[in-house]
Amino acid sequence: ARQVDPACRPAFICVFYDPVHDDAQISAFLQQHFPGAAVMGGTSCSGVMTEAGLGGADSIGLLLVDDPEGNYGTAATELGDDVADCAEHALR
Repeated sequence: ARQVDPACRPAFICVFYDPVHDDAQISAFLQQHFPGAAVMGGTSCSGVMTEAGLGGADSIGLLLVDDPEGNYGTAATELGDDVADCAEHALR
């Protein structure tokens, strides 16, 4: 596990974990330690992948983006024949 620099104030956080974790506890932890950060996340049936391989059951992965000038968001769209058109649609 890696430690987070206490001065880090991420603008955006990606969090992934296996389905046995408590969403409310993870959300409360992130809000307490990183107030105001945008969060995107989800679950993975086998835990998260690291540079050492699968983290296994009970693993949690965080990607912290400390970029106060950044503009982050998520979008989804149905995949069609024209990938560029789909990307444009998702960005609207």
